[in-house]
Amino acid sequence: MFRKICAFLYMGIIRSHSRLAIPIRRLLIQAMIGRKTPNLIVRADVNISSSRNLILGRDVSINHNVFLLCEGGLKIGDFVSIAHSTSIITTEHSYSDPDTPIKFQPIQRLPVVIGSNIWIGSRVTILAGVRIANGTVVAAGAVVTRSIDVENTIVGGVPARHIKMRF
Repeated sequence: MFRKICAFLYMGIIRSHSRLAIPIRRLLIQAMIGRKTPNLIVRADVNISSSRNLILGRDVSINHNVFLLCEGGLKIGDFVSIAHSTSIITTEHSYSDPDTPIKFQPIQRLPVVIGSNIWIGSRVTILAGVRIANGTVVAAGAVVTRSIDVENTIVGGVPARHIKMRF
């Protein structure tokens, strides 16, 4: 019940751009996920769905207008920066039955795991079941449909592909 109350209060402060809103959002999110998250920064208009399935590392920053759908499980490592207007989705529709409209087919819940020391650029979409290796940079506007297994790589495009190594 306490987590639901915190989620309700979070929704009330989600749009605030006040300086006081950042520490209040941090406290509410920590209560919602049931875990301390040192140096968490959550800007205005960050929408978190199914927060009980969210695990956040330390020093995570989530910028304006981000959508986190955590139904399938979302784990974000340490030192991760998520830029504006990014969506991370942990569900997808099944479409295997040709006799049933896709809208009415079952929803699959697939976890997303984002490693540590990662920068996710603006307007990125990360789809269900994806794992992103440590040290990855995801270029702005990318759509990540498959896991990124190589550490310290830069990916971008639709769908996201390897561009170059960071070092």
